[in-house]
Amino acid sequence: MRKMRTPLKLLLTGFALLLAGFITLLLMILRVIEPGFFFSFLAYTASTIGLILGLIAIIQLRR
Repeated sequence: MRKMRTPLKLLLTGFALLLAGFITLLLMILRVIEPGFFFSFLAYTASTIGLILGLIAIIQLRR
């Protein structure tokens, strides 16, 4: 049987994804990473999923 994810793990995962998206965008702005569709889409997806996971974790913590 799988263990349920705790809200703290979800919150940390969401924060890590938000941070990864931010760092990816920052590196593209600084031209360390060549700006392109793939990295832009990856950063946007990581930020969006991180935000959703963080909100779910906060809702679970408030219950």
